[in-house]
Amino acid sequence: MFGNKPETVAAVISIFNEEKYMRNVIDAVLRSGLFDEIICVDDGSSDGSKEILKGYRNRITVISFEENRGKSYAMVAGVRAAVSDIIVFCDADLIGITKDHLLSLVEPIRQNLADQVLAIRQFDGLPFKNLTGERAYRRKDLLPHLDKMENKKFGVETYLNEVFSNERTYWIMTKGLMQAGKFDENFVVGYVKEGYEIVLEALRQKEIIPDKNTRTILRDLRDSYKEYLKRLEKYLRN
Repeated sequence: MFGNKPETVAAVISIFNEEKYMRNVIDAVLRSGLFDEIICVDDGSSDGSKEILKGYRNRITVISFEENRGKSYAMVAGVRAAVSDIIVFCDADLIGITKDHLLSLVEPIRQNLADQVLAIRQFDGLPFKNLTGERAYRRKDLLPHLDKMENKKFGVETYLNEVFSNERTYWIMTKGLMQAGKFDENFVVGYVKEGYEIVLEALRQKEIIPDKNTRTILRDLRDSYKEYLKRLEKYLRN
């Protein structure tokens, strides 16, 4: 709180084919009564996500893309649309999310105890706790980074961790909060994509300048990744 005016809070929920779980998250955010804005960004979903969002009508703000642009692009679109002082990012494939979980993300920022708040979900250990999608910042602190954030895709959490590494970071334990998508058979595809993008972003953040041999290895890794992902998706469809 600055002066006598409480800081306002926005929830930004990125959604891509989350028809199974997104109601859990949106309903919990609505019930909490903590948010001045709830911004749901549909990132080109091809399932029933768009129809589910229509059911919330005027209770939330919806941003929709015709084609999938990537998680980071969706997050940035939510921040750009928000006018609130504090931004809480939240994945759409969660189970067990409660008002207490959400409040614990907001209050360290509101009480000026932290510049970055990260939630440790149940069963998430290293390195996954560093890649949590549940995190909070002041909007003004995010604004200088939006242009670079936009195209990081699944590397966006790695990017944020790095650019806020010298700021005050507050970790919270969120007992009972889990990423439901981990129990889907297709989740492995997402994890392969996410892992690849995280590795690339980590290399960028360390400003590693590869020599010729390293560039060859990275090119071969990229080509192998694309072929493996194509085969994996074909296998899961059959």
